[in-house]
Amino acid sequence: MSITPATMTPVLVHGTVISYAGIGILITGPSGAGKSLLALEFMSGAGAYGPARLVADDQVSLGTKADQLWATAPAVLAGLIELRGRGIVKRAFLDTTRIDLNVVLSPDVARLPAEEEFGAQWLGIDLAAAPVGTRKTMDVAHQRLLVDEAVAQIVGLNEKIT
Repeated sequence: MSITPATMTPVLVHGTVISYAGIGILITGPSGAGKSLLALEFMSGAGAYGPARLVADDQVSLGTKADQLWATAPAVLAGLIELRGRGIVKRAFLDTTRIDLNVVLSPDVARLPAEEEFGAQWLGIDLAAAPVGTRKTMDVAHQRLLVDEAVAQIVGLNEKIT
């Protein structure tokens, strides 16, 4: 499905989007939190469900269609992602994806997050959320485990115990 001006009014946000295991993931967090690096980690095939595909990095155009949240990259940034220490690199990419999960990078992730931290809302659309520590506060293996667990819950493989 393509996002066109006729189907949505796009809103530009700071973040990174990947499609992983058929799940669209919007990665948000402060500048320098490691959004691009986490996306590249999943794109390398490091996650439990195989490699992810890039949709957008740095600037994400979000819009709604049929009560779902969709993301695409601004044309000038399509297929580009920052690899800190190397610069801007090209990667294969998808034009658009539906967003199902918001990974929220934060230096302050609780050991046992409150239930409301597992939900987010963008443009009036409710999403699952996964609070994940930044690279400075959490190693990449732990980050991957948290994202994989959130994806497993979305696809119905695991159930969150409350």
